[in-house]
Amino acid sequence: MTPNGKYAIVGQSQGPPQIWDAVNGQLVSSMQGTSSHCGKVALACSGTLLVGLASDGIDAQPCVLQIWDVNTGKPVQLTHQIKCATFALSNNSNNLIMAGNQKYGRGISVGILDLNNSELTKEIKSDTNQSYGGTPSFITLTPDERFAIVGCPSGIASTNYVVFDLTTQQELVQPPTIALDSDAKCSIVLNNDQMVTGTKSGQLVLWDIPTCQRLHTLN
Repeated sequence: MTPNGKYAIVGQSQGPPQIWDAVNGQLVSSMQGTSSHCGKVALACSGTLLVGLASDGIDAQPCVLQIWDVNTGKPVQLTHQIKCATFALSNNSNNLIMAGNQKYGRGISVGILDLNNSELTKEIKSDTNQSYGGTPSFITLTPDERFAIVGCPSGIASTNYVVFDLTTQQELVQPPTIALDSDAKCSIVLNNDQMVTGTKSGQLVLWDIPTCQRLHTLN
């Protein structure tokens, strides 16, 4: 939904995203291009751009990042194809923070894309020898945008949360992690330092973001 609640942005399995009037249910516009299977879409840059992840519908990972001009519906041409598994927007929606598997090795890559000029301003990679589970399915930011928390499924019922410090000057890091019996998306950032996760056994786990240490468990 748009911030004013008037329009709904809908990803499709058989075409590019569409914008619908949420009041009268009428189609407002369709984005152009051949993109399909856009399962994640978001408005960016004060509502002037629409970003989404498109896949071929067969192998959902990795997805290709697509950007459209909302006013014209035309795709924004990028200098090269960008692949990632999930993304979040900065507070001002001008930057896209994305996470995905590294091309080689078992590590995770987190990148920051300036949407105003389609420039990758930073990329941080974890140790390629360290496995964090499956393909990242979740990413969120602390309010001050210092930390990016990436959720990777591990086994049937567990998630490895991997924390990246976006202010680091290092390109290769060994990020702290915490494994919890939860769905990756069942977490909420409380402030710049703490996060709470709901487990599949009904507990709420409060943990420290910079260190990934458990602080308290509510039954």
